[in-house]
Amino acid sequence: MGLERNLDDWVAAGLISADQAGAIRAHAARHSRPWGLWAVVGLGGLAILLGLMALVAANWADIPAGLKLALHFLLNLAAGWAVVVASRQGRALWLELALFLFTGLVLTGIALTGQVFQMSSAPWRPLAFWLALTSPLLLLAGQGRATAWLWIVIVGATLGGVVEEFHRWFADHRWAIGLPLTVPALLVLLGDQGSRQTSRHASRHAFWQAVRLAGLQVVVIVASLMPSFVWYQSLPDQHDYARDLLPALPILLGATALAIAALLRKPEADRGGAGVLGLATLLPILPMLLPLAGIAGELAGALAFTALWAAIAWAAQRRQRAGLFRLAVGVIALRLIIIYFEVFGSLATTGVGLIVSGLLVIGAAVGTTHLLRRWRIGAAS
Repeated sequence: MGLERNLDDWVAAGLISADQAGAIRAHAARHSRPWGLWAVVGLGGLAILLGLMALVAANWADIPAGLKLALHFLLNLAAGWAVVVASRQGRALWLELALFLFTGLVLTGIALTGQVFQMSSAPWRPLAFWLALTSPLLLLAGQGRATAWLWIVIVGATLGGVVEEFHRWFADHRWAIGLPLTVPALLVLLGDQGSRQTSRHASRHAFWQAVRLAGLQVVVIVASLMPSFVWYQSLPDQHDYARDLLPALPILLGATALAIAALLRKPEADRGGAGVLGLATLLPILPMLLPLAGIAGELAGALAFTALWAAIAWAAQRRQRAGLFRLAVGVIALRLIIIYFEVFGSLATTGVGLIVSGLLVIGAAVGTTHLLRRWRIGAAS
């Protein structure tokens, strides 16, 4: 319906002729995909899968252990064969699906082996074993965001488990806190290197772009929340926060510097991403330098948050990423409204603050719309 409406509007505006509109309709009809049919087939397949799982679960105790392992091994072989076939035929989408299925079956196979032989351990240990088995395959053959995020999530869960189990060791060796903190920057570095080397291969490029984006997202989330949390809580142990973070700074800043240097390398230097990464790394250090409390701390946290997302909006504007620019402006506008509830207590003052914040939000929306319109006109020219 959207295409039909657009074609009618374009014909009425004289941008295309009626014959051209008909040719576009015919082309769209030839290349249309039956998404509704696929959705119904997918629901049917899901129902069959859930039914098989229910039958297996109901009779799980009666299935011999050897048969469980043998059947799972056959599933792994089938998925591995699908990976090989899809790779030889050069089908990126099918290869991505086969890789996701195969690596997922490796993880469930590890869990099944532990269950059959009554082995127990901390959850991060089988995850680390999975990473050792599948990381080379995923990093060398991953075709898109699905396998990239699967690998990233398992890396994060493994690191979280390691830090939790060895928290006493990290407390005694405070410099080592910097090791898990460098992982997002290292993801940015790794993703940038991979995306540069696979720029001519769309699916491989998407995999490495997802790795780089994940690193940036983690850094931005931590930098958005950490200063506001430390200042807003008016923590009496801000000295402890500084004592814990200070020994880790050399490792953290070193890894960040390497990632920023990689982003600034020509060609295709990403100055916006480098600026956001640098600012996001420095913001969590501010509470260590400025131990504020009360309203001053709350305002400082809001300003740090706003500065970071303003940098993201600037980076999006440089690369003309309209969606990211809208997101950054929306986040800033929401933060402007929230700050008045945090800082001002009386209803009258809050009302005045909300009026001011509402005017700022409307101004930001109008400015964003004007800028996006200029981008579209410039792109068309």
